[in-house]
Amino acid sequence: MGRKLIIHLGFPKTGTSYLQKNIFPKMAGINFIGRRDNFYSQEAKGLKDFVTFLLFIPEDAFLDRLSSMKGVLLNINKAHFNYSKSEKLPILLSDEALIFRTIDPFNVRWHGKYSASIDRLFRRLKIFVEFCDFDLKLILTLRNQADLIHSVYSERYNVYRNIADINTFSKYLSAILNSKFYDYGMSNLQYDRLIDKIKFFFENDRLLVLKYEQMKKDPLQFYERLLGFLPSDSTVSELSSEINFKAENKREIGFNKKIANLGYKLPRVLKKLNLFTVRLFIKSGLTRESTVEEYILNNGFWFQKYKIINMTQSQRSLINGTFYESNKSLAQAYNEFLDYTNG
Repeated sequence: MGRKLIIHLGFPKTGTSYLQKNIFPKMAGINFIGRRDNFYSQEAKGLKDFVTFLLFIPEDAFLDRLSSMKGVLLNINKAHFNYSKSEKLPILLSDEALIFRTIDPFNVRWHGKYSASIDRLFRRLKIFVEFCDFDLKLILTLRNQADLIHSVYSERYNVYRNIADINTFSKYLSAILNSKFYDYGMSNLQYDRLIDKIKFFFENDRLLVLKYEQMKKDPLQFYERLLGFLPSDSTVSELSSEINFKAENKREIGFNKKIANLGYKLPRVLKKLNLFTVRLFIKSGLTRESTVEEYILNNGFWFQKYKIINMTQSQRSLINGTFYESNKSLAQAYNEFLDYTNG
């Protein structure tokens, strides 16, 4: 068997950015390739090409590029790790776009008949790793569907607000849970079927299923399971200084699960000046708000305005009801997901 390749698929909004920034890069004995703060680093630009290669390009182009894409992946690795010992270490690749592109309405509309498909992803991934002689393992992180849908919509509101039939959360739910359910790939949120698809292409022991809620409530067990699956030399105790035991993602307010950026664009230098100034206000006692996020939300600053995205209890119940049977089946295979069947 060839070089080990571990791919963290997502889902988005399941602590992926936290893992990519704070945990994966610190693991000993592994070469990590992934995003930084939700963006592709300069060294990992080829990762975006790899995602496109698996999800979007026509079939004949995919087959023609198998060999060259292996080179792209290994070149990303070399860009990150410029010493000879790393050339044989396992590669850990993390990009939630692999799954997110299959459930994003904007991408479905933009790419038309070449929209990302979860079936295409796994079929092509199997062809790729067999052609390149990679020893593949997959990591899938799940989250209660109601919380995930709400969080994804909030983060993408800046885009979705320009699409007439999904420019409110209510419209979005109506679109994805009714007539356009499969058009938007939301069937991929039927976790039991998604896992069955993965296991159709890959052996059972090649997949680790993790629970986002466990990362928050029982991080030690979460990371023990993760490290037990990965060919890493690190231990949980060694990573403990990097683990946020409250599992809070400290990204800027525009990515908060309840607060959406309305889209006023600022040059990066002004954005940093804005955050610095608000922090100065708080530190000097000129404002009572305890966080930068609360201050900007309540007052705005330098024309940054944000919108609260609310999810009602009836909307939560509707989502949980939609996925009840799927989650019931999921809980039979993975007992820790039993609470997903609660209304």
